[in-house]
Formats: sequence, structure tokens, C-alpha cells
Amino acid sequence: MDVAARIDRANRWFDEGRHSSAIDSLRQLVRDVPQSRPARLALAELYRRLGHHEQAGRWSALQPEWATPQERRAFAVFLQQWSVAPRRVLVLGRDEPLPDLPQVPRPPGLLARLRRRTNEQDADMFGPEWVRRSALGLWIAGWVVLGMALIVLVMALLMAWAMVGGDPGEASLIRDLGLALAAAGVVLAGTMLLPSELLARRWRQVYSLALAIVGSAFVFASLGFGALFSGG
Repeated sequence: MDVAARIDRANRWFDEGRHSSAIDSLRQLVRDVPQSRPARLALAELYRRLGHHEQAGRWSALQPEWATPQERRAFAVFLQQWSVAPRRVLVLGRDEPLPDLPQVPRPPGLLARLRRRTNEQDADMFGPEWVRRSALGLWIAGWVVLGMALIVLVMALLMAWAMVGGDPGEASLIRDLGLALAAAGVVLAGTMLLPSELLARRWRQVYSLALAIVGSAFVFASLGFGALFSGG
């Protein structure tokens, strides 16, 4: 069997635009001669040219130094998603040793995601560095304030719900107090987030923040925050 001739024919078909025929030809060649590394790498190369990273990593698994890190990661995810036996996927016999297969990439932790999101926000902003740094600090603090406001709201609603059966008036007071504090927190958080979004020129977010600030200010004013403390 002339492996080189079959590889040349498949490459010629691929260059002529007959991609499926070329791929099928090389897949059959790998099944016929599973020990042939040239056949496997030729098939991996065609998949690489098509942008199918998981298949490129699959057929180059016996020669892992050939594959790119992206292809090896994609193949690892492929193995995890389909839960298939590696020997079957790689067309290997039971007596064939398995290669050093790539590990499934671990999802980034919370701190890594927060750090990446902060770096993206910093990169998207325009202006002098001291302005961007100040806006970024406000942006981070704004998210903290918003989280605290939501926590206060949830706690107040839970307390009000628990007190409904005993004293409805006090439960209503706690509910309104929680809503007022949450509304004040949203106004403060939105005001802190706004400069960074303006510097990043994200006009949709700017518009949404402006609406949230105005709406929360209206809620805060309509609840009569001063009357809540006076008991009126």
C-alpha cells in the first residue's frame, strides 16, 4: 500500500475544493494503516486548514509536539463532552500504548474571572492614565456597592415576610426601609459606574445606568426616607 501516494491524492483533492473526499480518503487510510504517523498528521493538517481544532488535536495525538496548545485543549474538551474511549477515538488497538493525552482545561476561578473583567474594562477606556485609574477604582467600588444594596434588599424582604403574621405595620416599614436603602445604593453605584462606561464609550450601558439612577432616585423619593426614621 502506497501511503504517500494516497496522501498526495487527498491533498490534491483538498486543493481542488473536494474537502469531504480528501478527509474521507485520509480517514480510511488511517483505519487501514493505524500505525502510520504520516497519514495521521496529513489528516490533522487538513483539519487544521479547515479550522477544526479538536479534530486536528485528535489525529496528532500520537505526536503531541505537532499540535498547537489550542488544538490539544479542544481535543481534551472533545473527549470530556463525548465520554468516549480514547483508544476508539484514536483508532488504536488494545495492545497499543496510549499517548500522553491533554488534560481537560479547568474553568478559571472567580478571582481570575474578576481580574480578567477588570483588565478588559481598563483596556476599553480612553483618556489619561490618572483619569482611567480613578474611573476604574470607582467602577470596582460601584459593583461592590451594588452587591451590598442587593444583599440589604433581600434581607429586608425576608425579614418583612417573616413578620407579616405578627405586626403587618412593622413588616411594611422594614420592607420600605429595605427598598429605600437599596434604591439609594443603586443611585450611588450607578453614579460610580458611569464615568468608566463613559470613558469606554459604551453608550448602551450609559443609557441603562442613567435610567437606573433616575428610576431608583424616584423610588427613594417616593418612599419618604426621612419619614421612615421618624416613624411617620
